[in-house]
Amino acid sequence: MEKNNRPVGRDQHVTGGSGKVEKHGSGLNLGGPQGDNKGRGSSSGGSGRKVATRAGGSSLLIILLVIIFMMFGRGGSSGSSSGGSSSGYTGGATGNYQSQTGSSESSSGGQSGQTGGHSGYYETPSSTTDDTSDTVDTAVASGARERFTKLKGDGTDTATIMVYMCGTDLESRSRMATMDLSEMIGANIDESKVRVLVYTGGCSNWRNNIVSSSTNQIYQVAAGGLRAIQQNLGSSAMTDERNLGAFIKWCAANYPADRYGLICWDHGGGTLSGYGYDEKYPNSGSITADELPKALAEGGCKFDFIGFDACLMCTLETANIMATYSDYMVASQESEPGTGWDYGSIGRYLSQNPTCDGRELGRVICDSYLMSQPASTRGFVTLSLIDLSMIDPLLEAYHQFSHEMFDLGSNQQNLAAIPRATHKI
Repeated sequence: MEKNNRPVGRDQHVTGGSGKVEKHGSGLNLGGPQGDNKGRGSSSGGSGRKVATRAGGSSLLIILLVIIFMMFGRGGSSGSSSGGSSSGYTGGATGNYQSQTGSSESSSGGQSGQTGGHSGYYETPSSTTDDTSDTVDTAVASGARERFTKLKGDGTDTATIMVYMCGTDLESRSRMATMDLSEMIGANIDESKVRVLVYTGGCSNWRNNIVSSSTNQIYQVAAGGLRAIQQNLGSSAMTDERNLGAFIKWCAANYPADRYGLICWDHGGGTLSGYGYDEKYPNSGSITADELPKALAEGGCKFDFIGFDACLMCTLETANIMATYSDYMVASQESEPGTGWDYGSIGRYLSQNPTCDGRELGRVICDSYLMSQPASTRGFVTLSLIDLSMIDPLLEAYHQFSHEMFDLGSNQQNLAAIPRATHKI
């Protein structure tokens, strides 16, 4: 592959400085030092798919167990799919998908001169299993808040999924946004149940014949292609939080639903550098930790989940911000490959299971992402589903943990015992 066409990671070019990060509902300041970080920001390690579900206990070992998130995941990868042919931009094939009922569907499509993104076979894990390694801890910590999203549960629930897609060099250099759009189209999403709205911009050269490189736009993913909803929103930086806020507000007003999801698609730099890089406005910085809540507050929407298809955004500070606006957060502790999430599997699952709860939907997002990666690299990618309704107990545990660590560290005789205790976990 030519050098200029190699996929680029999603942690590049993020230039925003950190601001103060306030705990939702109070003035607790968890922000880090000021500064720029173009590469890696704050992140926690790990591999595979993880979930943070509860916090509690006062001892050091219990607190450490809370902070080291539980791993779980299962899936298969075999088979393939083939695309059809059509003129214009109508999406590529995204592979076969098997639902919980055991039935399988294949999607096919095509586009002139373009190919799809992920391909392969993803099987949704059963919600009930005797395999304890695949069991999700559903216990609710004391002090957890009530969830924002209330589903009817009768199969008639609707979803509006907002994708804020800042194409940047991921698209102009490697066509990653086009491939993800192709996956969404190839999923054959049921528009009566699921509306997927995509805000596009931030890229000097979109690599398809539909999306404009000169102006910001809004599209709806439709059967066979993209439907232009807003064709000319002007050219302005997508790293201006006001654009994100206006997009959320417009979607909620024009496409009301039982559940809402927001996916922020671009580069990421974690707490210190923030989210997003706009190739057309390289000096506009990123949407920083103190700007993200401004955008979400302007949007005026409560989400079932907020996801970052971007590097390094799974930090405690980011989760703390999202908790005011969302029940769940999906994000990666580590760098993401440029191909990102498996939108075909996500779209098909939500269309077939409109009443699934946020935990199960997040599980599909994480599992399908993991299984879409080459087998040789699965141990090096991360994606976590965080239950934000329990962020307050987690922060309280973290606060107590910090004080215990400080007290232990003040005695030099205890310094060697701390890493030994962590190693035993």
